[in-house]
Amino acid sequence: MSINISILAGGLSAEYEGSISSLMNVLSKYWEYPPALRPFDIKNIYHVSRKTGDVQVIALHENSSIVDVKRQLSGCDDLPGRPLTEVLQSAKEEYLINLLHGQFGEDGGVQALADLLKLNGTFGDPCVAALTMNKYAMSSFVSSALPASVVKIPQMQLLRPRSSTAAVEAAKASDRPIVIKPNSLGSSLCTRLFPSPEASKTEISGLLATIFERDSAALVQEFIPGDDYSCGLFMVHAEPIILPVVRIEASGNFLGYEEKKFTSKNRKVVLKDADSISLRIKSVTRSILEFVDVYATARFDFRVCPDGEIWFLECNYVPGLAEDSIFQAMLKGYGISVIDMLSQLCAAAPKYNRKPHIISLEESA
Repeated sequence: MSINISILAGGLSAEYEGSISSLMNVLSKYWEYPPALRPFDIKNIYHVSRKTGDVQVIALHENSSIVDVKRQLSGCDDLPGRPLTEVLQSAKEEYLINLLHGQFGEDGGVQALADLLKLNGTFGDPCVAALTMNKYAMSSFVSSALPASVVKIPQMQLLRPRSSTAAVEAAKASDRPIVIKPNSLGSSLCTRLFPSPEASKTEISGLLATIFERDSAALVQEFIPGDDYSCGLFMVHAEPIILPVVRIEASGNFLGYEEKKFTSKNRKVVLKDADSISLRIKSVTRSILEFVDVYATARFDFRVCPDGEIWFLECNYVPGLAEDSIFQAMLKGYGISVIDMLSQLCAAAPKYNRKPHIISLEESA
């Protein structure tokens, strides 16, 4: 019997467009399969408005097409919708693929809602999602869990709008290159490298003002010379399938928003499994997984110095699945399609159940 799945996409996050790009690629790849060979049935798309957070339900059928979906999505934000909780209450018999990126999609928000409503899907533990979305907290966690001989963490400082004046001045006065980024936004939004902070005081102040409009905190991080690498995975029967490591060669040797968004500004190189850096990064990834309970998918980003030292940067709890995404390159390198991966997730993922936290006095006696 074919599995009924539905897809949650869109969202109030600044990463709305990334979510829709992931959705479009999944649907395109799905409809490349002849109907008889499709491993599951896609029942609905639950589009979360970026304006109101309400949901438009787009029902799919065997003859649906990308053109149909694009037409229905256009202007969707201006149409009246239904509350998300109401829609999800009626989706308990479906397996839900969460493609909400960024805030609420990856920060524990929708994961907590799914937990409360007892939904089946790719949500997982809200606490893990919240941890991985917070770059400062996740880096601190990795630093405390693993020794520097295994993986290093760049020096960083957390800035908040009300208490950051002195720290901002210190950042501007730094004589070393720094990276400034939001603490809890993805897709490298508002992320910039400042090779000479002292000469960029106006730009730094402007960037921080922009970040604080979208995020509650910013990070000032030391710039690590070297190359960007990423290691992704998906879970099957609670065991990680580690995908090929990808090296991202970006213009200017820095992977910011522009470099990540435009394929002309980056080149993704899938490493061979026997590559020494690949083996080491996969080993670090497995070590992190000993402490972080990933439920469905994840992608860990690293920087490797010329001397071979590995530096952890961040974790993406809901990696983008767009055609030109890093995760898609990993899947191609592994030899499976995004539909194959989702099929394995649907068939093999245990239903997430939070353990009871309430202990009676009789039980504790």
